[in-house]
Amino acid sequence: MKVNEVLEYLGQNYPGKEVIMLPPDDPTEILCETEPSAEHSEYSVAIAAIKRSALHRHAVTTETYEIIDGQLDLYIDGEKVTLGPEDVCTIIPGETHYAVSDFALAKVTSHPGWTPEDHILIEE
Repeated sequence: MKVNEVLEYLGQNYPGKEVIMLPPDDPTEILCETEPSAEHSEYSVAIAAIKRSALHRHAVTTETYEIIDGQLDLYIDGEKVTLGPEDVCTIIPGETHYAVSDFALAKVTSHPGWTPEDHILIEE
């Protein structure tokens, strides 16, 4: 997928939901918060289109990736896990991880809800 195709898909399927492009000028990750933490702190849900996410970990949050479309290479503590449509993978607190693909789409559910304070970037 290309950025414009991702934005069109998100606009059609999740109208009115906030879309975040990281970085804004040349995104490698596009997030659509379908059920943000601000609405309920116990969980959050986002649709993520990932080309490459930053290496990071969470101290508190457990994340579950459910692949909607495409193939996603998820690196967890240095181990590669390749996921395709309908595959599911859970990342527990403390595990370092990042993802690489051609803007694969994933539903990412976080328990408790995702917060910027719990998104701890790791120097590569």
